[in-house]
Order: sequence, then structure tokens, then C-alpha cells
Amino acid sequence: MSDLLVQEPLYIKLKNRLTDYIQKEKPRLLPCEKDLMKHYGVSRNTVRRVVFELTKDKILKPVQGLGTLVYPQPEISDNSIILVI
Repeated sequence: MSDLLVQEPLYIKLKNRLTDYIQKEKPRLLPCEKDLMKHYGVSRNTVRRVVFELTKDKILKPVQGLGTLVYPQPEISDNSIILVI
């Protein structure tokens, strides 16, 4: 099959890159739309769609007047101990 027919949409590529960035850097706040647009070379609509998708996935939470918060990822592994009182 042709590569043109198999290519991922741009918003999926950006979603994957932002997810990787969040997992590696563990930011508390996502950069503003303008900065994301400039850094990744995408349109405002693409950034907004990715923020919407990641909000549905409960990874991000936009807060008016503050920015887009990143939900903290729990640091639970196979050998973690959970204390129940």
C-alpha cells in the first residue's frame, strides 16, 4: 500500500510527541498555544484538537486564566507498597 495512504494525521503525531514530552519531562503546566504552534510548526486548530483529546484522556486539564495543567502520573510499580489504614 502507498505511504500516502498509511500516514498518520498530524494531530495524532503531535499527540504522541506531547505525550512523550509529558512522560519524560513531567511538567506541571503545558506551554501556551502560541509556543506549541511555533515549536511544532502546526496550526492553532491542531494544538486545540490535541489538547481536547488529551483532556478526554485525563492527561491535561485546561484552567481559564492559568493555562493547561498536566495531571500528575502516579509512580506505582510492581514492587510498590500500598499502606491501608
